[in-house]
Amino acid sequence: MYRSPVLLLILVTLLGGCRKDEEEATEQNVATMIDHAVAEKGIFPLFAHLKGLRLGPGRWSPTGEVPCITLDSIVGDTGAFPMNGPVTAFLRFLGPGCPGLDGVQRNGTIVVRYDTTLAQEALIGGFSTTDLDLGVGRFRFGATVDAPNGTTSTVHMDSAFVQYAGAWSERFRGNIIYSLLDAPLDSVVQNDRYSVLFDLLGKDHNGRTYGVVPVEALEVEVDCAWITRGIEAFTLDDGIERRMYHGEGCDDHVELHTNEQVAGLTIP
Repeated sequence: MYRSPVLLLILVTLLGGCRKDEEEATEQNVATMIDHAVAEKGIFPLFAHLKGLRLGPGRWSPTGEVPCITLDSIVGDTGAFPMNGPVTAFLRFLGPGCPGLDGVQRNGTIVVRYDTTLAQEALIGGFSTTDLDLGVGRFRFGATVDAPNGTTSTVHMDSAFVQYAGAWSERFRGNIIYSLLDAPLDSVVQNDRYSVLFDLLGKDHNGRTYGVVPVEALEVEVDCAWITRGIEAFTLDDGIERRMYHGEGCDDHVELHTNEQVAGLTIP
């Protein structure tokens, strides 16, 4: 029977009275969706948290509004920015023992580049890490950001994943578009809520390639550990229709649909 490397973290409960062979088929059909759900739960909220730092000229210390993150060092002319070029911040999450606004304990360092400003707020031009624990596993990724205004940003992402041991494996790459809901941006980070659209290509831990797009836009809230709503559709080479339903509200449950089979997934 198929066993995912994340089964120590995830419980998959089959809905209905299935026979053993049906259970095996269902687990094989949802394997890619499980891997994707784990990766997006770690990565998708991260950009919203980095935006919540509200860094900019005269304010380069990420303290107070977003807890559990500190500035190790900064490179660039922070006084004259952006006239004299970009500013690069070397940030560190303060785990263990320091969960953020969403209750997730992140560990490791991340580099964030700020390329320009808008209304004295620095706009993120890119971010990267070589090894960052995002609560469901360790990630490495590089991302560039197109931010035409203060409320919409397109993140061009290339990521890899490892649980907590073993070899790194490609997870997903492509474009993720964040649009701030209830704009304009205010000073209350906890209220930040984003609509998220995307077009991603990925690989699961078996090396199987997939594509995924939203049927209904996902929503990310800074103070919630999980994606709060939305529907995703997956494309694989076996022609089986796969969809992931995030439901409504801040909870850890999603439903995975493969043709006529439905599985419940609890994301840690």
